[in-house]
Amino acid sequence: EGLPHLDTLTYRFVADGGQMLAQLNSGSCDAGIGTQGGAQTSIFDSNISALLQAQTQGTLAVQFASGSTFEHLDFNISPAAGYGGIVGGGLFQDVRVRQAFAYCINREALVESLMYGRPEAKALPVYVPADHPLYDATDIATYEFDPDKGRALLNEAGWADGNGDGVLDKGGKKLGLIYNHGPTGNTLRQSLAQLLKTQLKEDCGIDLTPQELKRDDLFGSFPDGALFGRRFDLGQFAWVADGEPSCLLYTSREWTGAGDGKEDKYGITSGATEGANDVGYFNPAFDAACYKAVEALDPDDRKYWHHEAMKIFSQDVPSLVLFVRLRIAVARPSVTGFVLDSTQDSELWNVEAMDVLTP
Repeated sequence: EGLPHLDTLTYRFVADGGQMLAQLNSGSCDAGIGTQGGAQTSIFDSNISALLQAQTQGTLAVQFASGSTFEHLDFNISPAAGYGGIVGGGLFQDVRVRQAFAYCINREALVESLMYGRPEAKALPVYVPADHPLYDATDIATYEFDPDKGRALLNEAGWADGNGDGVLDKGGKKLGLIYNHGPTGNTLRQSLAQLLKTQLKEDCGIDLTPQELKRDDLFGSFPDGALFGRRFDLGQFAWVADGEPSCLLYTSREWTGAGDGKEDKYGITSGATEGANDVGYFNPAFDAACYKAVEALDPDDRKYWHHEAMKIFSQDVPSLVLFVRLRIAVARPSVTGFVLDSTQDSELWNVEAMDVLTP
């Protein structure tokens, strides 16, 4: 087949995106890879403006693809024993409230502001990107930005601005929530926190107080960490997905802490100390569909059951996907065959087809 085209590859490891861009522009590197596989951040995140300018000038070719990392907002449906406030009183056990948040958040604006409006970052109502081979939009509940629908659902749940101060209230309690994010110093999530605070207050009368936590305080195991100890109102972080849709993250076998002690058909009792289901979501129909999907040997059965799980998830909204992180790769115009593929773990998945043309 005449492959591979290249006899030798030289790898250079650089400290930051600026240094990599300098080497690309000077010709000492032919292609730049900013992230590998499930990495949550790209070395190019702070250099996207420079990349797009170089692409406009024709000096570099930039490629974007949906990443395997999705930023999401978690609702504490089943708080740990003793956790107080309106969330401890069962706020997010009402699906109307969770759906209202989905309508009240302008995710397109988040992508425009934080992901340079790239369509590859657009979020779905489920835990896979739009180009995932197992995603099917049929009967998936969607929540386009519509604050009127969001307010209507909150009103149905008993929340209204009784005193005209711009914040909804119910039974003398304001709809004010602590929004945990981090770890400390994550500039993307700091910006995201401020955008969400503004959107939710102005569009739906929800008062958000961002609280940035250190890594251990945010992600610590049950019962210490805020998220996995289920001691939070709203929590925001990222999951890194793989080729299998991440439905298991929301099953009862992944409950953190004491759980409800229910045993499923597999003999798994909810309550894993190291579980991933920090939202405390429990739906037997979702569990069954997810387990059948990941255990299916027949590809058609696998896709059918994953679709069933996604339909239930989209209706229940235990967690809201905000946007998908970008995978970014850059090459000089002389490079051919360098193709960024969101379904591949490595940017060099087809390295045998790559070539560098000589002027």
